[in-house]
Amino acid sequence: ASGNDPSPNVNNGNGSRVFHVNDGVTARSNVLIRRLSMTGADFNGFGGAISASESLTIEECVFRQNSAANGGAIGSTGPLFVHDSEFFENVGKLGGGALQISGSVFVAEIYETVIHNNTSDGAGGGIYVSPNRTTGLKIQSTLIQDNTAGTNGGGVASESALLFTDCSIIGNH
Repeated sequence: ASGNDPSPNVNNGNGSRVFHVNDGVTARSNVLIRRLSMTGADFNGFGGAISASESLTIEECVFRQNSAANGGAIGSTGPLFVHDSEFFENVGKLGGGALQISGSVFVAEIYETVIHNNTSDGAGGGIYVSPNRTTGLKIQSTLIQDNTAGTNGGGVASESALLFTDCSIIGNH
């Protein structure tokens, strides 16, 4: 799946991420990733294609067939803004097929994005938002469709506040 993966045709966690976004200091840096396609990351940890603890903005990106223990495409513990992107066929084995959002006291927003056909054996086939989040997640003008979770929240599982505006949530299991 990824460059140093000894078994590239199997998502078994022995590959690597595309990006690890963490500068190692307490103050959060602003990071923008725009117009990239990320496919085939295979990481046995948090965030398949991207693990981020900084303030991350994703614009016009495609995440396809990425895999991780948590957050198949993205695992974020910092502020996260996703705009006009697509997440499909990602796998978060324990939670968050496409996205897992963890941590506290920061903003997470998803706008004009498509999240479809992602899976998790745990919670949140599309998105999983962990507890201890004081600001919750805002989702606007987004399609969340045909995602599957093994436990709960086929489309979205959240242990924090959610705000949906003008979204379509269809056919999740």
